[in-house]
Amino acid sequence: MVNLYTASYCMLARLEEVGKKEDELDNDMMSDLKVLVKELFNRLDPSIRYKMNKRGISFIFNIYTGFDTEYKGVDFYQNNLLSVQLAVNTKINIKIPIHEPYTMSSVHTLTNKVYSVRSLNDFRSDVLEMSVNNCINTIRRLRFGSYDESMRIIVEGLKSEGFDYFEKDCYVVFGLPRSDIQPYIYYNYDGINYGPGYDLLQLVEESNKMGQPHLSKRFDELIALLKNIYENRMNDNGVKPDCSTKKEEGDYIDRVKILDPIVVDVKTIERLSVASNGIEQLTESEEFIDSEISEGDVAVDSTTDASTDTTTEMFRNVQDDTINKKVSPGRGYMTSFSNDRVSVTRICNIYIAAHLTNADLSMLNDFNDFKDDLSIINKNFATLGRGVDLSKLKRYTKSERAMKLKGCNIYIRDTMLLSPAGKNSLNDLGKLYGAKLHKKSLSKEQIENMDLLLVEDKKLFQEYAVRDAIITLVHCN
Repeated sequence: MVNLYTASYCMLARLEEVGKKEDELDNDMMSDLKVLVKELFNRLDPSIRYKMNKRGISFIFNIYTGFDTEYKGVDFYQNNLLSVQLAVNTKINIKIPIHEPYTMSSVHTLTNKVYSVRSLNDFRSDVLEMSVNNCINTIRRLRFGSYDESMRIIVEGLKSEGFDYFEKDCYVVFGLPRSDIQPYIYYNYDGINYGPGYDLLQLVEESNKMGQPHLSKRFDELIALLKNIYENRMNDNGVKPDCSTKKEEGDYIDRVKILDPIVVDVKTIERLSVASNGIEQLTESEEFIDSEISEGDVAVDSTTDASTDTTTEMFRNVQDDTINKKVSPGRGYMTSFSNDRVSVTRICNIYIAAHLTNADLSMLNDFNDFKDDLSIINKNFATLGRGVDLSKLKRYTKSERAMKLKGCNIYIRDTMLLSPAGKNSLNDLGKLYGAKLHKKSLSKEQIENMDLLLVEDKKLFQEYAVRDAIITLVHCN
C-alpha cells in the first residue's frame, strides 16, 4: 500500500509539473488521480501517515508570577487585606520538529501518541522499515522540499549556541534564559481606610502587563537569531550570530537581577482612571486576531524602565503595554527565518505560584468564582489539567484586557508542594538560595500587627512583603 501510494503521488507530482509548462492536461484525469492519491493515503497505517505529516514550530511564552499577600486578622473568620505583592519573570521555549526514521509502531486512537511495536522473531522488520522509509523520504521531498533540512539546520544551530534542550516525541524543545525579576506591590490600606481589595483577574492582567514587554523583546531577538543561524549555515560562512538571547553562564541565582518594585495604591489607580478616562480605553485600538506572521511583523517593542523611581508615570507605562499578537495565543505562518513557509503555534502560559495558596487565594475578591477549578492537594490549592477558566470570573466580560487574554492557560502552583522534606517554610526556602534571598526578619509583635508596621515603617514592610513574593517565584522557577 505504501509503495502504491508513493508511485501514485510521484505520478501526480510529475503531471502537475508538466502541466505548468504545457498547460494541456486532462482536468478530469487529474481530478481522478488526486482522489485516488487521497484514498490511498487514508488507507495507510496511522503511524506511517504521522511520519508523512508536516509539523510546525511552537513558541511557548511562559510568564511566572510569585504571589503573596499581607493581611490583618480581624477574627477567626475574617482578614483585612493590606497589600498584594507580585514578582514576575518570563521565559520562552521553542519546540522544533525533527524527522526521524520510521520504526514499526502504532498510534493510540485517543491520544495520538506513537509507541513502538515489537516484531516477530522470524520477521525481518529491518527490511520493511527500510522500504517504508524510502517511500516516506520520497514523499517528504516532493511535498515539503527542503523543510526537513531547514529544521535540522535550526536545531543544530541552537544546540551550538549552548541553550538548554531536551528531545521528546520527534521534537526538540529549547529553553531561552529567563528575564530579570520585576517586583510589584499594591497597597490596599492607606493607614486609615481599606481599599476595594484585589482579584484574580487583576493578578493575571498585571502579570501579563509586566511580562509582555520582555517576551516581545526576546521573541524579536529569537527570530533574528534563527534567521542568522539559517543564513550562515546556508552560506556556510562560519560566522556565528551575535544575539543577546545567548545562554548566560553561571548559576541562575548568582546572575539573577531583581529590579526596583513597581508600587501602586488605590489613589494611583483612581488618579489614572480620571486622567485617562478609564485605563481600559488605552487598548481600544488593539485587536486580538490570529493572522499570518511575516518578516515585517518583527520589530522590537519599547519596554518599561523599571529602574526609575516609582511614579504614576511608571505605572502608566506598564498599563499602556497592550496585548502583542506576536506573543499571544494563536496559529499562523512565518517565513522570516528560512525559505520555507513554517506553520507556527503560539502558546501562552501564566503560572501563579504562592506559598500556602489556601491562605493567599482566599484573600481574592473573586475566589468563589474560580475555586471550582482548583484541586486540593495536601490541604493546598493547585490546578491540575486545563487550569483556571477566566470566563467564569464576574468582571471578565467588563474588561477588554481580560478578553484579550482568551486562550492563555492560567495555572496555580503552591511552593509548599515543591518544598524538600522538613524545609517547607518560606524562611527555609529562602535559605536554599543564599543570603541574597534570605527572608526578612520581623519580630513576633510586628508580624501580628502588620497594619501598624505599614504605617510606622513602610520601607521595612515593603522589603519584607516583596521578598516573600521573590522567594516564591525563584523556588517555582
